[in-house]
Amino acid sequence: RLVIADDLPRIRQAVRDSFVSGTAYEVEYRMRHRDGSVRWVLDKGQATRTPKADVVWLDGVMFDITARKAAEERLRLMETVVEDTTESVLITDTALDRPGPRIVHVNPGFEELTGYTAEEAIGQTPRILQGEATDPDLLVHLREQLEAGEQFFGETVNYKKDGTPFINEWSISPARNDAGEITHFVAVQRDVTERRAYEDRIRTALGKERELSELKTQFISMTSHEFRTPLGTILASAELLERYGERWEHARQVTHLHRIQSAVHTMRDLLDDVLVIGRSDAGKLAMRPERIQPAKLISAIVEEVRHNAGHEHTLLLDTAEAPAAAVADARLIRHACTNPLSNAVKYSHPGSTIRVRVWAAEEALHVTVADNGIGIPEEDREHLFDSFHRAKNVGNAAGTGLGLAIVQRAVAAHHGQVDFHTEVGTGSTFHITLPLTAQDAE
Repeated sequence: RLVIADDLPRIRQAVRDSFVSGTAYEVEYRMRHRDGSVRWVLDKGQATRTPKADVVWLDGVMFDITARKAAEERLRLMETVVEDTTESVLITDTALDRPGPRIVHVNPGFEELTGYTAEEAIGQTPRILQGEATDPDLLVHLREQLEAGEQFFGETVNYKKDGTPFINEWSISPARNDAGEITHFVAVQRDVTERRAYEDRIRTALGKERELSELKTQFISMTSHEFRTPLGTILASAELLERYGERWEHARQVTHLHRIQSAVHTMRDLLDDVLVIGRSDAGKLAMRPERIQPAKLISAIVEEVRHNAGHEHTLLLDTAEAPAAAVADARLIRHACTNPLSNAVKYSHPGSTIRVRVWAAEEALHVTVADNGIGIPEEDREHLFDSFHRAKNVGNAAGTGLGLAIVQRAVAAHHGQVDFHTEVGTGSTFHITLPLTAQDAE
């Protein structure tokens, strides 16, 4: 009744084998304690025999090994966890001084993660995983935590055997013996590269969502402001024509009709600008390339701007070195050249000169627009081509903040580029470069 029934066959077999062989027996089994608990015992004994080899009695001794068996079970469970977990585990000694703690054990997860076999890793230090992108400050903090006998959590870039970098999230815990002394460090490592990339994509998407929301707000504010003026002009002129039109002379009627037409053109241009931005952001800005005459097209643009500007500015156009022809989208070229030229007129002092030059060089069509205007503050230059962005020094000058964003998109659609040089109070020069075919460049 004292011995657990399941263990009795093993005990009998050990004693029986001892009788047959004439040697001592040793067997571990479970017994019930008087307090009801189950204890493990180690039973060592040997048969005492007569001269004729008859067994007289058994001499033996029993040891309580319950604590040892519990420790062995914990060790077995730990070993199972370490070996079967998919995460990387490595165990080192406690030598923190250079070259650092030596690796004494790694699990299959470590081999899978790093590419190092157990044979290659054991005896090395964890430095084999470090490289140029590994955070040195984090390593200093790691040492401080381990010297203090505390657990460490960290994340940095480590490197696999083949040199591939990965983001390593790991925790290191000190392992202590029964006396409380630290005997080893146990590190659990996880490759979180994909997780961090996913989090970055989520942050980017959230940022774009916030940006889109801000753009919608800016668009509503801009359109409500920019449409108000031409709509007011249309409404006022229409009411005047309705009330007094029959009594006015023809010339006065025509003046108000022209005002209505001009306001409609302003609204049409604004809507066109918004559509270009929207199509570009949606990746649907269609290119309709055709054979154009750059000098003729840009001359027409300059004349249109000159007509609208009146006599307040002098516009000079140089097309002496312009190519005879080029393949481009005339509509987008008009957007690309009209906006910087209109800005030059808008933000230059009355009586100033604005210079436009068109030429071909290095298989590219070049267009520059140079003014002596207010220039662009340094803090605004980084965002100059952002939708709805306007420089801080434009004052009360009307504008949507879409012009240069459209220029960049129109030029990008041609695989070209737009550059600028500017100084506050001195002026700005915008340089548009569009690639030409070898035939066009000639």
